[in-house]
Amino acid sequence: MARSVSTSAADIETLRATSWTPASPYPPVERLPSPVASYPPTYYWIVFAGGESLTRLFGLSPLTSLLAYRIVSALCGWLVWAAVCGVLRSAPETRRHAVVIWLALAGTPTVATMASAVNPDAIAMPAIVLLFVAGWRVLAAGECRGIAIAAAALALAVKPVGVFAVIAVMASAAVWARVRAADRPRAIRLVRDLSAVGAVAWLAFYAWSPPQLQPAPGSAALSLPAYAWTLIARAPGIWIELWGRLGWAEYAAAPAWYAALLVACLACAASAVIRRDVDRGLTRHALVVSATYEAAVIWAEYANHAVVGLYTQGRYFVPAAFALAPMLGRPGAARWLLLALIGGLHVALAAGTIDRYFCGDWALWWRLLT
Repeated sequence: MARSVSTSAADIETLRATSWTPASPYPPVERLPSPVASYPPTYYWIVFAGGESLTRLFGLSPLTSLLAYRIVSALCGWLVWAAVCGVLRSAPETRRHAVVIWLALAGTPTVATMASAVNPDAIAMPAIVLLFVAGWRVLAAGECRGIAIAAAALALAVKPVGVFAVIAVMASAAVWARVRAADRPRAIRLVRDLSAVGAVAWLAFYAWSPPQLQPAPGSAALSLPAYAWTLIARAPGIWIELWGRLGWAEYAAAPAWYAALLVACLACAASAVIRRDVDRGLTRHALVVSATYEAAVIWAEYANHAVVGLYTQGRYFVPAAFALAPMLGRPGAARWLLLALIGGLHVALAAGTIDRYFCGDWALWWRLLT
């Protein structure tokens, strides 16, 4: 792995000794064109309130303040992930296997990386999954209506991709109403609730803050077939990023890890098909919301690629991993293999991180933290 920019013992001492610059010498705020400028500010307000409060309360240095902001972001994200686990444990169909399903969704290195960074995906990812899970409970049993509304509001309040999640759940509600006429009132009520949340989000923010696209020089408009071919060519890289490509998406584990994860996922799917004992309602909902969400993410890239280029990353598809939920709901070796591989990938990427940023010196990494 590249070691052109690594942390040395001298760097750590310099970081520790760095103090806050007096307010007056700060340069004017630099304005950079970025799509983030059109994101809702909710996530940044939350993290700023927590991080700045800890910084002022404990008199933190710039280095420890950075860590405080990251800790606040991680805690917020994991609180939402805990709600996902709670809904899974409350449902009779998933109660026995809730922890296994939750670990497969929330336990990947990509999720951990986003949760520990100051990035709205720390909350957006679990909020969307929570909406998917709660939406299923509303359709299947009329439960968790308030959680579904709150999850939709949270997803829309932290990142525009929440719009795709709301559309995906509405699509599933439409399919559910067609397949199960007796549950049609639940589906209609869910669509009404999500429409109301979407309307409020539109009036509160999106109506007056349209997306700001950052032009990518040299981007050219592609025909739909040509774009589809680029998507196929990028699929292996997107798959790797879905599970874990760290740093600035610059280093990953050995390719065999990601190939093994693909085999494990296919084995889980094959086991579910062969046994034919998965919950049909959950399976239908999971597949519809995941497919619709993925299609929306891809459509957004295609609609804007002539201006911003091809920008889709594997982490954008993390919520679509909800499609694994019904496949992991039955005992079998495949699901334990998947969890074991996720755990092993954590170890492999941790070693890669120490190699990349600390020249393979674990003691140096520990010195930075302590």
